[in-house]
Amino acid sequence: MRFSFYRLGLWSLMLIWIVSSLSCSTGIEGTKTIKMTRAEKRENRPTPEDLLMADLVPQHLADWNIGKTFTIVDEKARLVLSPEMPMPDSVSGIKLRYAGVESRPTPDGKEETLILFFDVRNAIRYATGRAPGIATESISAVDIPMIVDDDLVESAAKLLVGKNLWTRTALWYDNEGNPIEGRKYVPVSVSAVRPGNAFFPFIIDFYDENGNAASLFMNIKNEAGIGAESRTFPALFSLADPKISYPTISPEVWELITKGEVRIGMTKEECKLSLGNPSEVDAGHNWNNLVDIWKYKDGTFLYFEDGRLSNFRH
Repeated sequence: MRFSFYRLGLWSLMLIWIVSSLSCSTGIEGTKTIKMTRAEKRENRPTPEDLLMADLVPQHLADWNIGKTFTIVDEKARLVLSPEMPMPDSVSGIKLRYAGVESRPTPDGKEETLILFFDVRNAIRYATGRAPGIATESISAVDIPMIVDDDLVESAAKLLVGKNLWTRTALWYDNEGNPIEGRKYVPVSVSAVRPGNAFFPFIIDFYDENGNAASLFMNIKNEAGIGAESRTFPALFSLADPKISYPTISPEVWELITKGEVRIGMTKEECKLSLGNPSEVDAGHNWNNLVDIWKYKDGTFLYFEDGRLSNFRH
């Protein structure tokens, strides 16, 4: 009987070892499930700003209709476009009409897709560097440098013109594209959407509450992830007044925040609203206080004691 129990014990140990080995080898059964916290789930939900712009996506080449128009927005476009006849001295603002695709052999014996456009009197081609079939399914207007899809601009205008928004950035521009001093978290009314430049496809024109005209350059999210962090609509504008979320901040401090300024005594939250997230943070303590040092890439330096700004260089 002792031998039977002994054998049973060995078989039990072997069974446990086999199940454990299988769980580890699959990487699924034996892996603990990691669940997101409620706060993390809230952060990953689309914002109202994301939802507003959800349908503003560039069409793939396969979906372009003959006659679809584009605007050249940079003089360097002549470096990537191949016209049959010489182009004018200035090409910015020229409208191009889509006329289909062609292919040509490459030196390695393969084929390359060309996109054919027409302006008023000229046939113009853009070499995609991609094979037929692949190009039509993978290329969109944002993949062609220095030109902007007029349909995208029109769609953005339908969404935004006449809308009352609040700015999230103080980096404003005048009508000629020169940077001017702007303000964060102030109400503005969108007056127009225009083709942008080589980096940002849209220019958003607006008036602030004092009637001052200004503009912002706006990017668009796409499948390649280009622009996902750089000046997309949610990074530039809010659909609601941000001050509502911060009822304890005084009007005097809000005025500083709108200008991107700080003063002694401001909280970390107030400084972050004004200057954004720091690029580097150091924490410690002195004789009696908890100390935090925030550093920014532009050289700005903030020194906090017990959560309040006590010194800075800006």
